[in-house]
Amino acid sequence: MGRLLLLSLLSLLSLVGCTGLRGPTAEAMMGSDPTMACFRRMNADPEARRVLHDKVGVGLDGPPTIQMLADKTAPTEEERQALVTFTSVRQACIAEGASYRRANMPPEVWMQIEGLGEQTTLLFARLYAGDITYGDYNRIHLEQTRNAMLRLADSDRQRAQAQAADDERRGQAFLQGLQAAQQQQYQQQMLRQQQIQMNRPVTTECSRFGSSVSCTSR
Repeated sequence: MGRLLLLSLLSLLSLVGCTGLRGPTAEAMMGSDPTMACFRRMNADPEARRVLHDKVGVGLDGPPTIQMLADKTAPTEEERQALVTFTSVRQACIAEGASYRRANMPPEVWMQIEGLGEQTTLLFARLYAGDITYGDYNRIHLEQTRNAMLRLADSDRQRAQAQAADDERRGQAFLQGLQAAQQQQYQQQMLRQQQIQMNRPVTTECSRFGSSVSCTSR
């Protein structure tokens, strides 16, 4: 009984002992997304970097610079053509990772990633049309990216909470099953003891004292 209880408690601890997110975070899943590898190749393109690096951050590590955020210029004709090419390649990169995302990411994660991609394409279209400046683009894109990352982090928290609630339910079911098994084991032991008592041979001993006879069974 003691060994059974110990093994059962160890199993319970392994079941509900972790309160964090099981499995990779959204950021970790994104790191393995073929789209990210395609983006790195895209951002390394010499021509795109030459024309758009200081404008929309092609090949830039980190957030846009203060000069990029304050840029009040609109694209030149050369830059507009570069935006067309860059957007086309970017959309191909997003499509490249679509099957991976659907196979490896929860819907709320891959929809956030692809939604940000669509927002960026729309921003490029407004920039191409001259509706916004480079500074407008960089500020809006920075805000959209920050909001998307916050939503992905919130998705991680929600999945961790859902897993914790599921662990609690399974833990309660496990304990109930354990209690039922212990009760059954106890009842079986009591039944065996009763059977042993019933099947035990009876020995009768008698003794005589004068004309009296005294017998004892055991």
